Amino acid sequence: LAIQVGESLLEGLGNEVRGDLLAARTGLDEATVARLGLGAGEAYASNFGESIAANMDTARVAVETGLLDPKATAQDAQAIISSLSGVADILGEDIPNVARAAGQILRTGLAKDAQGAFDLIVKGQQAGLNVSEDLLDTFNEYGTQFRKLGLEGPVAQGLVAQAGQAG
Repeated sequence: LAIQVGESLLEGLGNEVRGDLLAARTGLDEATVARLGLGAGEAYASNFGESIAANMDTARVAVETGLLDPKATAQDAQAIISSLSGVADILGEDIPNVARAAGQILRTGLAKDAQGAFDLIVKGQQAGLNVSEDLLDTFNEYGTQFRKLGLEGPVAQGLVAQAGQAG
């Protein structure tokens, strides 16, 4: 029992340090960090992420890439953290890579919200568009061009699929 209490205490201290680091890296206030930390904990309790600390880092990346509004509720933060972690697992990619691509999808209007961006990425994976492991790069590099053409996510993805099939 003493070992479990000690481990829990160390984990709690580690999470506090991670919260301080989140605040230092993003400039977020203590209340916001606490809310995002609650979302990170809830995501971890739902089997997303390697730890609460890792989920807090996922929250940081989500905030930095525009996927997570710092004013979001803990429940909204949990949803973004869980989705981002899940999509990274599906693609076998690092969370920051997925977050950058999803953020680019949002900025270029290929999706209306973070969940739409995540859905677009997963559908691309499921359609075999990541066979060369460059699906995220495609969204990062060509998202602006798709926007200039007035294309929405599914249409742009269809063009990428056709281009891949044509060699």
